[in-house]
Amino acid sequence: MVAVEDATWYLIPKEFILELLKKRRAFIEYVLCSFLKKLAELTYRQIHDRTLLFGGCDKLLFRNREAAHLMSAHKISSLVLLDADSFPACIITDSDLRGKVVARGRYPADSAQHIMR
Repeated sequence: MVAVEDATWYLIPKEFILELLKKRRAFIEYVLCSFLKKLAELTYRQIHDRTLLFGGCDKLLFRNREAAHLMSAHKISSLVLLDADSFPACIITDSDLRGKVVARGRYPADSAQHIMR
């Protein structure tokens, strides 16, 4: 194993852990909560890092064309748009651009915010 930061490792037999998972509800809750917390933190960090690619500022005024260009250039299928306080406000996906802009004949220079209504 390789650790990214200082860590303490315990060698616990798999059978012992499986037995705890079967018999101890508190252990199951601890493991699930720990796992879900780390997953949520990782997901938030990835969203934050991706939004930094796009300036980390208010992107609700993106134009649909700009959103499509960024998604294509970075080979991603969605953008997280931030509000004025730099908090995630909405997500625009490839599907949104196809279904809410192209298929409806909307003007590509419209604000991306409008397709989220």
